[in-house]
Amino acid sequence: MAALINAPVIYQAQDIGMKKIVSVTELNIPFIFVAVCTTRKVIQQKPEAITRYLRAYTDAISIIFRDKETTLKIMGKQMKMENRQWVEAVYDDVVGVLQRAPYMTKAEVQAVLDVVKSPKGVRAKPEVFYDNSFVQKLDASGFIKSLYER
Repeated sequence: MAALINAPVIYQAQDIGMKKIVSVTELNIPFIFVAVCTTRKVIQQKPEAITRYLRAYTDAISIIFRDKETTLKIMGKQMKMENRQWVEAVYDDVVGVLQRAPYMTKAEVQAVLDVVKSPKGVRAKPEVFYDNSFVQKLDASGFIKSLYER
């Protein structure tokens, strides 16, 4: 028997004798694990709101990387989970896919489109689904780098 299992359920599976064969996260397969989404209308009408949101989002990412203990405490509370080993396993999975500067790539979007069953999705161009310009501006301004210099 085989199954695709994430932390913390992996520990329950191991308790009943299942063995880990491979870690999908460790394979580093391009795929969208985490994304920030909005509409073109919001991008056009409220670019400053998007910039503020992405500043907060990248700040939160930096806290995840810089302050593991606080992050574990918050994760445990939000997931209503007291088992530190399980919370830490989820943390390790999350840290494995987060990027300090959360750029979207063509390969990640294409991987999602490759599994789409709709003819429209199959014919779609990955570039129309993402816009890195806001992250690029934050990155170029030095804001993201400054988060890790604290």
